[in-house]
Amino acid sequence: MTLVFRFVLSFYRRFILRVRTLGASRVPDDPALLIANRASAFEALVLTTALNRRVILVGGPVAPRGPFQKALAALLDLRTVGDDPAADLEKIAREARAARALVLVLANDLPPHPSCPFELRDGLKLAAKQKLLPLAPVSTDAFWAATLRFLRGRIPCRLADACRTVKVRVGKTLPAGGVPPLLLRQHLTDLDEFGLSDRVEINSHLAWCSLLSLSREPWRLLLVDRVPVRRALSRGMTLALAIALSRKWRRELPGRRVGIVLPPGLGATLANLALLLARRVPVNLNFTLGVDAVHACFRKAGLRRVVSAPALQEKFPNFPWPADTLDIAAEIRTCPRAKILFWLVLVGLLPARLLARLLRVPRAGGREEACLLFTSGSIGEPKGVALTHRNILSNIAQIAGVGFLREHDTMLAALPVFHSFGFTATLWFPLLRGMRMVTVPSPLEVKTIAEAIHAEKADVTFGTATFLRPYLKRATRAQLASLRFVIGGAEKLPPDLGRAFEEVLGVRILEGYGLTETSPVVTANLPDPADPASRTGPCWKPGSIGRLLPGIAARITHLETGEPLAPGAQGMLCLRGANVFEGYLGEPDRSREVFRGGWFVTGDLARFDEDGFVFIEGRLSRFSKIGGEMIPHGTIEQKVIELFGERDAEHQAFAVVGVRDEVKGEALILLAARDVTPEQVREKLLGAGFPPLWVPRKVRHVEKIPALLSGKLDVRACEALAREASSSS
Repeated sequence: MTLVFRFVLSFYRRFILRVRTLGASRVPDDPALLIANRASAFEALVLTTALNRRVILVGGPVAPRGPFQKALAALLDLRTVGDDPAADLEKIAREARAARALVLVLANDLPPHPSCPFELRDGLKLAAKQKLLPLAPVSTDAFWAATLRFLRGRIPCRLADACRTVKVRVGKTLPAGGVPPLLLRQHLTDLDEFGLSDRVEINSHLAWCSLLSLSREPWRLLLVDRVPVRRALSRGMTLALAIALSRKWRRELPGRRVGIVLPPGLGATLANLALLLARRVPVNLNFTLGVDAVHACFRKAGLRRVVSAPALQEKFPNFPWPADTLDIAAEIRTCPRAKILFWLVLVGLLPARLLARLLRVPRAGGREEACLLFTSGSIGEPKGVALTHRNILSNIAQIAGVGFLREHDTMLAALPVFHSFGFTATLWFPLLRGMRMVTVPSPLEVKTIAEAIHAEKADVTFGTATFLRPYLKRATRAQLASLRFVIGGAEKLPPDLGRAFEEVLGVRILEGYGLTETSPVVTANLPDPADPASRTGPCWKPGSIGRLLPGIAARITHLETGEPLAPGAQGMLCLRGANVFEGYLGEPDRSREVFRGGWFVTGDLARFDEDGFVFIEGRLSRFSKIGGEMIPHGTIEQKVIELFGERDAEHQAFAVVGVRDEVKGEALILLAARDVTPEQVREKLLGAGFPPLWVPRKVRHVEKIPALLSGKLDVRACEALAREASSSS
């Protein structure tokens, strides 16, 4: 059997496999060590074929299993290492120098994935330490071809994928000896980012991809809405209802953008999907913002209609509701049942592509606006973040690439959809990847969430530190027994909360990091693999925000000059990838400020450790994240200056600073060079329509607000004063 497989592989390699090498001139003429950050049999076959040289493949101690792996190992020049991999690698490097051959090391950078005989454990560190051969990073896009298959439906199939041209990218050659593993990892992530950005699949349209996804297995349960009563929808029924709504809204709704003010649930899911099917842009609005901020959102987005629900209008009477606000439940009821049944039958009978053509759903979205979200800035008004189809689809692929959210998992979704994470990870990810989602309208309803997790056997849920802390008192270990892990983000996870959550409830909180501008997920800690023997390295680290998701490149730069710093240094975190937005809506000056040489400047102070984990050391951006909300310091400062008549003073009289808080992650402190009391500040800010979260907790009186020589606020000095005030309280 092995001989047959070997013959087939040889035939495939010579006559069928098509490889295009980008940067072929960078392959050293002299012997060199090539390193790739994937560890699959197909990857090994592609790379050894592309280089057109004798290649010695270095593998780990795992023996080839099955006829396919054994045949491939026999076909390739595979050498395995033993108990002393460093010495074995050095011996192989000497052999390569004598034979003028290349050495290929596959170092898997996705810990949850099982190991294989073509993977060298800690290969990246071993390759960086060896001193005999120069290093050349390489990558293929075979990983992304497999990961993005869900965006193409069933055709082309796996066989067709295997016949597609595979691109191999060769990076800059690094000198032998003394290469930091972080620098090598940086070169590999750069190549991986190029690989994803170059894939045509991420230029698809969200509505088209959703239609293809929901048409497959239309009888499978997709959505369970738990409030006010349990309502369940299959994939096919969800799509049929969204199609019926979209046909109605395409005729009736004016304007390109339509506002949505709904909590997570059946209504928000159908509204977002229907608007995209109707070729409209959904604008999910934050109903907890102040009146002025909401008016600014309406003005910038050019909104003329809003979809909501009467219960939400009663709960938030101060929200500036338009007179003709649509009731999502009434809109669904006006769709005739016969039409919904008609579309349900077509969903079950027609090929997805034919149905998409019948509905005139565009196949390509690319850099067109897919949604508009708002995030508060530091100078007064919310910033409009227009995310494209390319942004969202690439971030979904990046989340899928780490493999910790499985297609047959059940997700408990309670995060609001006006937040980027709620919009991408708990709305579109399950729609496109086939996960079952259970929805609860608010992350604050801990008792309801715990009951839903227990009843629906949810595997994963999400939350911020503020939302997760009440679980310790209001949820039981038995209720959360089905959870594999909880994903935390939006604000810093206090160490005590992480420890207590695991000790009391038996569930680990895996901290991640993201921004609205990055669609949003950038990094994540990952769960340990089910099989401890397949673990290739640390999957998570306390205090870190995890590793970069695949397809994202990062740099740590100097705070003032913007120059890249050495690996491991602390500085400004800058990002690049297909998931990064292209600019703020109607604000080109602000957009230019946050981009530097094609890199998005996050405003966060960070560092990488030797294993590639990211640690946020501080936040230089003028905002705080409290309860998942982005609180702009500058907006509060300007309003306080206006309210207390100090707007025209020679020196700045007030400054708002965020300090660490054990309960909410961060708390606001007002530094005041004028005589004001906390009660006065609170009364005036609430009277001006500011939300309670935006009111500083304490006032620290100072002689003068610290400023730099340039006249700008000395943020670090202000933070020191605020920490003193916080510790003395």
